[in-house]
Amino acid sequence: ASPSTSLSLKSPKSPSNSLVSPKAETQLSELDPETREIAKATSLVRDLETASGSAMRQLLDRASELDISLSLLQQTGIGKAIKKAGKRAADPEVKKKADAIVAKWKAQMAN
Repeated sequence: ASPSTSLSLKSPKSPSNSLVSPKAETQLSELDPETREIAKATSLVRDLETASGSAMRQLLDRASELDISLSLLQQTGIGKAIKKAGKRAADPEVKKKADAIVAKWKAQMAN
């Protein structure tokens, strides 16, 4: 996408308080709900690749709030990213949280 139409999901001022910047939130609010969730999940997948410690815990908290669907899981790979992040994490609580999210989503997809 060109710079004028790109959608940045990271907040440059306060990454710990919001998944998206105010400008991006406005852009996201104009999208249909499924596209909005895909954009958020895609951002999380990217950020989970390099996060550790408290940043990873915050990302997992955000991931657990996603309105998950089979389509979202398939299109973004968020489930795989969370599982991989959990395996990579040094903190046992982060591993536990990642496993719980994946288990919750598997249960949701089974219903």
